[in-house]
Amino acid sequence: MTTQYPGDSGGDAGGPAGPLARLYSRAEWVEETVIAYLLAAMTAIAFANVVVRRLFDGSIIWALELTLNLFLYLVLFGMSYVLRKGAHIGVDAAVRLLPGRARKWAEVTAGAVSLLYAAAFAVTGWLVARKFLSSEFLRGVGSDELDIPHWFTYGALSFGFAYLGFTVFMATLDVIRGRRTAITAGHEAEEAADSR
Repeated sequence: MTTQYPGDSGGDAGGPAGPLARLYSRAEWVEETVIAYLLAAMTAIAFANVVVRRLFDGSIIWALELTLNLFLYLVLFGMSYVLRKGAHIGVDAAVRLLPGRARKWAEVTAGAVSLLYAAAFAVTGWLVARKFLSSEFLRGVGSDELDIPHWFTYGALSFGFAYLGFTVFMATLDVIRGRRTAITAGHEAEEAADSR
Protein backbone atom coordinates (compact mmCIF):
# COMPACT_ATOMS: atom_id res chain seq x y z
CA MET A 1 0.00 0.00 0.00
CA THR A 2 1.52 3.31 -1.07
CA THR A 3 0.44 6.58 0.48
CA GLN A 4 0.37 9.81 -1.51
CA TYR A 5 2.38 12.54 0.16
CA PRO A 6 2.73 16.20 -0.72
CA GLY A 7 4.98 16.44 -3.74
CA ASP A 8 3.84 13.17 -5.33
CA SER A 9 2.09 13.44 -8.65
CA GLY A 10 -1.56 13.40 -7.80
CA GLY A 11 -0.82 14.61 -4.29
CA ASP A 12 -3.02 17.06 -2.43
CA ALA A 13 -3.79 20.50 -3.73
CA GLY A 14 -1.37 22.19 -1.36
CA GLY A 15 0.80 23.21 -4.27
CA PRO A 16 4.10 21.88 -5.51
CA ALA A 17 6.37 20.66 -2.78
CA GLY A 18 10.11 20.80 -2.62
CA PRO A 19 12.74 18.09 -2.78
CA LEU A 20 12.35 17.26 0.95
CA ALA A 21 8.70 16.30 0.44
CA ARG A 22 9.59 14.21 -2.63
CA LEU A 23 12.33 12.44 -0.67
CA TYR A 24 9.90 11.87 2.20
CA SER A 25 7.30 10.38 -0.12
CA ARG A 26 9.74 7.99 -1.77
CA ALA A 27 11.34 6.85 1.48
CA GLU A 28 8.31 4.70 2.29
CA TRP A 29 9.27 2.11 -0.34
CA VAL A 30 12.81 1.95 1.03
CA GLU A 31 11.51 1.53 4.59
CA GLU A 32 9.07 -1.22 3.64
CA THR A 33 11.72 -3.07 1.61
CA VAL A 34 14.40 -2.87 4.31
CA ILE A 35 11.95 -3.89 7.05
CA ALA A 36 10.69 -6.85 4.99
CA TYR A 37 14.23 -8.12 4.32
CA LEU A 38 15.27 -7.68 7.94
CA LEU A 39 12.22 -9.63 9.16
CA ALA A 40 12.84 -12.36 6.58
CA ALA A 41 16.52 -12.64 7.56
CA MET A 42 15.70 -12.77 11.29
CA THR A 43 13.09 -15.47 10.70
CA ALA A 44 15.42 -17.55 8.51
CA ILE A 45 18.28 -17.36 11.03
CA ALA A 46 16.04 -18.25 13.98
CA PHE A 47 14.50 -21.14 12.01
CA ALA A 48 17.90 -22.46 10.96
CA ASN A 49 19.10 -22.33 14.55
CA VAL A 50 16.05 -24.28 15.75
CA VAL A 51 16.63 -26.93 13.05
CA VAL A 52 20.30 -27.29 14.03
CA ARG A 53 19.38 -27.50 17.71
CA ARG A 54 16.62 -30.11 17.25
CA LEU A 55 18.16 -32.29 14.55
CA PHE A 56 21.87 -32.05 15.29
CA ASP A 57 21.84 -31.24 19.01
CA GLY A 58 24.02 -28.19 18.34
CA SER A 59 23.68 -24.48 17.85
CA ILE A 60 24.68 -21.80 15.39
CA ILE A 61 26.99 -19.78 17.61
CA TRP A 62 26.51 -16.45 15.84
CA ALA A 63 22.73 -16.73 15.30
CA LEU A 64 21.63 -14.85 18.42
CA GLU A 65 24.14 -12.05 17.93
CA LEU A 66 23.20 -11.53 14.28
CA THR A 67 19.48 -11.67 15.08
CA LEU A 68 19.92 -9.03 17.80
CA ASN A 69 21.85 -6.78 15.41
CA LEU A 70 19.20 -7.17 12.72
CA PHE A 71 16.54 -6.39 15.32
CA LEU A 72 18.39 -3.17 16.18
CA TYR A 73 18.28 -2.09 12.52
CA LEU A 74 14.62 -3.14 12.32
CA VAL A 75 13.77 -0.89 15.27
CA LEU A 76 15.75 2.02 13.81
CA PHE A 77 13.86 1.81 10.51
CA GLY A 78 10.58 0.81 12.13
CA MET A 79 10.24 3.81 14.42
CA SER A 80 10.32 6.18 11.43
CA TYR A 81 7.99 3.99 9.40
CA VAL A 82 5.41 3.79 12.19
CA LEU A 83 5.59 7.55 12.72
CA ARG A 84 5.10 8.15 8.99
CA LYS A 85 1.99 5.93 9.13
CA GLY A 86 0.69 7.85 12.17
CA ALA A 87 0.57 4.64 14.21
CA HIS A 88 2.75 5.57 17.21
CA ILE A 89 0.57 5.45 20.30
CA GLY A 90 0.34 8.81 22.04
CA VAL A 91 -1.05 9.75 25.43
CA ASP A 92 -3.33 12.56 24.37
CA ALA A 93 -5.97 12.79 27.13
CA ALA A 94 -4.81 16.26 28.25
CA VAL A 95 -4.17 17.49 24.70
CA ARG A 96 -7.72 16.54 23.62
CA LEU A 97 -9.10 18.90 26.27
CA LEU A 98 -7.45 21.89 24.58
CA PRO A 99 -9.28 24.02 22.00
CA GLY A 100 -8.34 23.45 18.33
CA ARG A 101 -5.56 26.02 17.91
CA ALA A 102 -3.96 25.23 21.29
CA ARG A 103 -4.12 21.52 20.48
CA LYS A 104 -2.32 22.15 17.20
CA TRP A 105 0.49 24.04 18.92
CA ALA A 106 0.75 21.36 21.61
CA GLU A 107 1.36 18.89 18.77
CA VAL A 108 3.95 21.22 17.23
CA THR A 109 5.68 21.52 20.62
CA ALA A 110 5.66 17.72 20.97
CA GLY A 111 7.20 17.52 17.50
CA ALA A 112 9.94 20.00 18.45
CA VAL A 113 10.76 18.06 21.63
CA SER A 114 10.81 14.79 19.65
CA LEU A 115 13.11 16.39 17.11
CA LEU A 116 15.52 17.47 19.88
CA TYR A 117 15.40 13.96 21.34
CA ALA A 118 16.21 12.39 17.95
CA ALA A 119 18.97 14.93 17.32
CA ALA A 120 20.55 14.22 20.72
CA PHE A 121 20.72 10.48 19.99
CA ALA A 122 21.94 11.05 16.42
CA VAL A 123 24.76 13.33 17.59
CA THR A 124 25.70 11.00 20.45
CA GLY A 125 25.79 7.99 18.13
CA TRP A 126 27.97 9.92 15.68
CA LEU A 127 30.37 11.06 18.42
CA VAL A 128 30.81 7.52 19.72
CA ALA A 129 31.23 6.10 16.19
CA ARG A 130 33.81 8.80 15.45
CA LYS A 131 35.65 7.93 18.68
CA PHE A 132 35.90 4.29 17.56
CA LEU A 133 37.00 5.31 14.07
CA SER A 134 39.63 7.77 15.31
CA SER A 135 41.70 5.11 17.07
CA GLU A 136 43.43 2.33 15.15
CA PHE A 137 42.96 -0.01 18.12
CA LEU A 138 39.27 0.82 18.69
CA ARG A 139 38.50 0.66 14.97
CA GLY A 140 39.05 -3.09 15.09
CA VAL A 141 37.01 -3.71 18.24
CA GLY A 142 33.75 -5.47 17.49
CA SER A 143 31.08 -7.81 18.78
CA ASP A 144 31.91 -11.17 20.33
CA GLU A 145 30.99 -13.72 17.66
CA LEU A 146 30.77 -11.88 14.33
CA ASP A 147 33.19 -9.10 15.15
CA ILE A 148 30.75 -6.47 13.84
CA PRO A 149 32.67 -3.21 14.42
CA HIS A 150 31.27 -1.05 17.21
CA TRP A 151 31.71 2.03 15.03
CA PHE A 152 29.25 0.49 12.55
CA THR A 153 26.66 -0.21 15.26
CA TYR A 154 26.88 3.33 16.66
CA GLY A 155 26.90 4.75 13.15
CA ALA A 156 23.66 2.87 12.42
CA LEU A 157 22.20 4.29 15.64
CA SER A 158 23.18 7.79 14.53
CA PHE A 159 21.68 7.27 11.07
CA GLY A 160 18.48 5.79 12.48
CA PHE A 161 17.84 8.71 14.82
CA ALA A 162 18.80 11.29 12.19
CA TYR A 163 16.25 9.65 9.89
CA LEU A 164 13.68 9.66 12.70
CA GLY A 165 14.38 13.38 13.19
CA PHE A 166 13.69 13.98 9.49
CA THR A 167 10.41 12.04 9.74
CA VAL A 168 9.38 13.98 12.87
CA PHE A 169 10.22 17.26 11.12
CA MET A 170 8.05 16.37 8.12
CA ALA A 171 5.17 15.17 10.34
CA THR A 172 5.33 18.39 12.38
CA LEU A 173 5.34 20.39 9.16
CA ASP A 174 2.20 18.52 8.11
CA VAL A 175 0.56 19.44 11.45
CA ILE A 176 1.43 23.12 10.92
CA ARG A 177 0.02 23.03 7.38
CA GLY A 178 -3.16 21.28 8.53
CA ARG A 179 -2.52 18.08 6.56
CA ARG A 180 -2.30 16.05 9.75
CA THR A 181 -4.02 16.58 13.10
CA ALA A 182 -1.50 14.79 15.32
CA ILE A 183 1.98 13.35 15.22
CA THR A 184 0.98 10.19 17.12
CA ALA A 185 -2.17 8.12 16.77
CA GLY A 186 -3.76 8.56 20.22
CA HIS A 187 -7.52 7.92 20.06
CA GLU A 188 -7.41 7.91 16.27
CA ALA A 189 -5.85 4.42 16.40
CA GLU A 190 -8.72 3.18 18.56
CA GLU A 191 -11.26 4.73 16.21
CA ALA A 192 -9.58 3.10 13.21
CA ALA A 193 -9.56 -0.27 14.96
CA ASP A 194 -13.24 0.07 15.97
CA SER A 195 -14.31 0.94 12.42
CA ARG A 196 -12.93 -2.37 11.07
